[in-house]
Amino acid sequence: WQLSTLLGITIDQTLPNAANWGLDFAMSVTFIGMIVPYVKTKPMAISTLVSGMVALLAYPLPHKLGLIVAAIAGITAGVLSERILKPRPNL
Repeated sequence: WQLSTLLGITIDQTLPNAANWGLDFAMSVTFIGMIVPYVKTKPMAISTLVSGMVALLAYPLPHKLGLIVAAIAGITAGVLSERILKPRPNL
């Protein structure tokens, strides 16, 4: 891990205009690829979708508050959807 980080820092300094290559998008795709296999239930899917949408909508907030707002929204959506979708015993 450290060797790869050091290599990345070294290569970044030697390549001209590396920031223009769009590699910041690769980080987002990598994160999405790590999350998707764990989404196995409806509440998890709802939580993931809500937090993703709120993160996009709240992106302009200062101090990266959009991430905190998205996390809270995702947690809330997950808890509420789990309660709503929970099977109820027949009376």
